[in-house]
Amino acid sequence: MEYRRTKDNIFLRIDRDEPIRQTIEQVCAKEGVRAAAVDGIGACDEITLSVYYPKENVYRPHVFKGTLEIVSLTGNVTTDEEGKPLSHIHLSFSYIDDDGRLAYTGGHLDEARISYTGELVLHVADFPIRRQFEPVRQIKIWDFDGND
Repeated sequence: MEYRRTKDNIFLRIDRDEPIRQTIEQVCAKEGVRAAAVDGIGACDEITLSVYYPKENVYRPHVFKGTLEIVSLTGNVTTDEEGKPLSHIHLSFSYIDDDGRLAYTGGHLDEARISYTGELVLHVADFPIRRQFEPVRQIKIWDFDGND
């Protein structure tokens, strides 16, 4: 991994075999980022996505392996209840299906491993956002009032 920071942006290259979410969170911790928007492209060889089922209050994981081209990676970084960076990423990717056709899928990113390179930009906010558990929806949502 290598990155460069401007005042409001971090240009992040994630290298082969590095995990996307963990790398984003590591850079944000090092740089003191407490809120950011994230977008990017790249290629992976293993991706775990999940889909949230609100009636059951569970995320169901789906694992994909192979040559997986990231078409779109978008999301954000906030902080958890302890003030640590927490990334929330969705991504879409293309792959060749069993019939040799180009196919697409996407969803909530649990984790992905870069196979060639990942090129991401973090657009850093000048204020913090904390992610707080919301009991009615049973998920963690942005909390602007609970910040420093």
